[in-house]
Amino acid sequence: MNHVGNYSKKMISGNGYFYLQRPQEPTSFAYLRALKTQKRMAIKITDVCINCGACEPECPNGAIYPNGDSWKIADKTNVSGSYTLMNGSVIDARASQKPLSDEVFYIVADKCTECKGFHDTPQCASVCPVDCCVADELVVETEQELLTKKAKLHLA
Repeated sequence: MNHVGNYSKKMISGNGYFYLQRPQEPTSFAYLRALKTQKRMAIKITDVCINCGACEPECPNGAIYPNGDSWKIADKTNVSGSYTLMNGSVIDARASQKPLSDEVFYIVADKCTECKGFHDTPQCASVCPVDCCVADELVVETEQELLTKKAKLHLA
């Protein structure tokens, strides 16, 4: 582990991610660039995951699923009927979707809001004992887009 100022920096399994810990909030170079441009990223779980399950109950959107489990937009949300995903496809919110991972817990980016509107920091990253909940550089959104997604998932 390297120390840079008040931050601790460590590499995990050569995957190119580093974690600045102060407070314990994992990040990557892409995430830091996104912060500078007011963009935020959904969170993903890396293959470092030990499948402890600490993250799953912390997600206010129900975006985290155990390896091999199918997922639904309707899980832990108020959505019913048709739902348009970020890629433009339309699905039934109550229909089971194929698991995104058979090896480790996974996060459905269409449901992840980085806990915006609920908490100041992503709760999965806060409780992860191995720091495997990191920014997903493939899913970059503004804070307003994340809040809009949150409102869409939790209709009153």
